[in-house]
Amino acid sequence: MNVKRVLVTGANGFLGTNVVKELLSDPETVVRAMVQPGTPVNVMEQFRQEVGTDRLEIVSADLFAPTLEEAVEGSDQIVHLAALVTDWAPKQLFWKVIVDGTKVVLDAAAKFKVGRFVYMSSLTVHEFGNHVNDDETTPRDMKSFPYGVAKIGAEDEVTAWASAGDGRDFSIIRPGFSIFGPYDRGSFINVVDALLKNGFGFIANGKAIQNFVYVGNLAAAIRVMLDAPSVSGVYNVSDGNLSWHDFVKAWCDAAGCKMPKLNTSFGGAMFFASLLEGSAKLFRSKKPPILTRYRIRVAGTNLGYSAEKFRREFGFVPPFSLEEGIRRTLEYYHAQHPEK
Repeated sequence: MNVKRVLVTGANGFLGTNVVKELLSDPETVVRAMVQPGTPVNVMEQFRQEVGTDRLEIVSADLFAPTLEEAVEGSDQIVHLAALVTDWAPKQLFWKVIVDGTKVVLDAAAKFKVGRFVYMSSLTVHEFGNHVNDDETTPRDMKSFPYGVAKIGAEDEVTAWASAGDGRDFSIIRPGFSIFGPYDRGSFINVVDALLKNGFGFIANGKAIQNFVYVGNLAAAIRVMLDAPSVSGVYNVSDGNLSWHDFVKAWCDAAGCKMPKLNTSFGGAMFFASLLEGSAKLFRSKKPPILTRYRIRVAGTNLGYSAEKFRREFGFVPPFSLEEGIRRTLEYYHAQHPEK
């Protein structure tokens, strides 16, 4: 048996949990799940009981601690998911975690001769604007959102690493903006919660286009990249584009809830979000306000992208339909909220 050893950073996060689960479905893959010290590992422990300690190793390591090299040593491939996933943090912290943190992992990968590096980037490398069906050639021009600026810097580190040594290949993944599915503890699941509680509102009647992906399809795409004979380049990975109105309708139809009636203009929402951000900064709040300008831009500007390049080059067919992804997400939500 040709065993493949894969290190997954950020393994106990929303995406990381699904990636680890997907990789463990292959009996020839051994997973090393790297988790930040002090974070919950109950789901990882459950996985390990199911497959055995020889298939899943749980490693507690910080990106900037000496234990990072111990986590990397012996790995054939790395899936780097660990990042600062928020829209509310200082610019310096985004850069430190996303860019400097990625470089640390890449340096260790070079030291221990890791052959393949899969990096989870973001479509926020593109400035918010009128994106309808843009592809990977669209300029990386983000300037207004420090998370996206840092992702550009991290992508550059990955390509530099790959070009600096023989036997190294890489892929940079830019997933859909709305990632949904099981094990979500604080991302799109908040939108689901708002819908079911009649607390969701549209921006400009929900006309803006947005890009989405079910987490099971994203995890399957990552596995395809790890299994491919070679890989090199940037890939958008998503299930498609829908207006916010049509996307929300699909959720409401599946959940049996009424379509939202709340609606506001883009300008009005941005003004209100600016006031909330100003107040939060004045009082030095570590928690983001209920609305931010980033969230309004995501809901109120066209963010449509094509994933055709990845599907064409790898012959990838997403295993889950939109309807199936929504159904599984709602099942997970209700399991976590049995009173609803």
